[in-house]
Amino acid sequence: TTIATAFIGVFLSIHPVYAGDRILSYRQFVEEMVAETDSVYQLTNAVIRLDPDTDHHFSPTAGSQVSGAAPSPLVIDKAVRLTHVRFEGSAHFRNLRFHKKLSLESVSGDPWLTFDSCDFFADVDLSNVEPWIYIKNSRFHRNISHFNIKHPIKLKILESDFLPSKFADLGEQSHGDNYRLTAAGFNQVGSYFEVWNTVFPWTSDRDKVILWGDHGVVSILGNTFDIPLILGAKIASGFDFYDNQINKLVSFEHLLFSTDVAVAP
Repeated sequence: TTIATAFIGVFLSIHPVYAGDRILSYRQFVEEMVAETDSVYQLTNAVIRLDPDTDHHFSPTAGSQVSGAAPSPLVIDKAVRLTHVRFEGSAHFRNLRFHKKLSLESVSGDPWLTFDSCDFFADVDLSNVEPWIYIKNSRFHRNISHFNIKHPIKLKILESDFLPSKFADLGEQSHGDNYRLTAAGFNQVGSYFEVWNTVFPWTSDRDKVILWGDHGVVSILGNTFDIPLILGAKIASGFDFYDNQINKLVSFEHLLFSTDVAVAP
């Protein structure tokens, strides 16, 4: 089914369940998003847990068993807002189309949330997210921001594209800087910011990519920047920056390194 092939891969782990938490299987979670009739699908105080009876398509080996033509994209045509939600295991969301804003706030779980071959037509906001966010082979039509205070940022974007917005009216965002990718962390221990083989095309002079706050490892490899890149972070552990095609300004003015940081030229 479309639901079954829309995303693949969950590793089971156990987390405590608190009184009042809703417990959903991965299949139930996706079906709820699709069936929501309001303009926003909002899930709060919930656990999304692998059900071996209904979620066998989400097993780690399911992807290798899929043959023939790629499944039709699964369209989520309302905003999605997850707050205080725990993912039990590593979820692999595949071939989803988010037509409205996707917000994850105070989301826990371990160790990965993967978005593979997805389209994000509106903003993606990540705030105080504990697991790795791994986005690959995907397309951003608007912006993504990751802001963590409590947990270290763990964000990886691989072989993706930032495309011109398809929204003619940007409203309050039509003036001032427009940050296509923002990452701001305040916990260096265990923090990773990795962007590899991704394209940032020029859309307007407002567009920028910015990294600030405290980070552990920063790895920026093989990307194309047709918009300015501003690196203003304090880096504690490692810094890789090479094989990038730089066609606009790159600012290292406020980039700071701890004394024991490893820097790759």
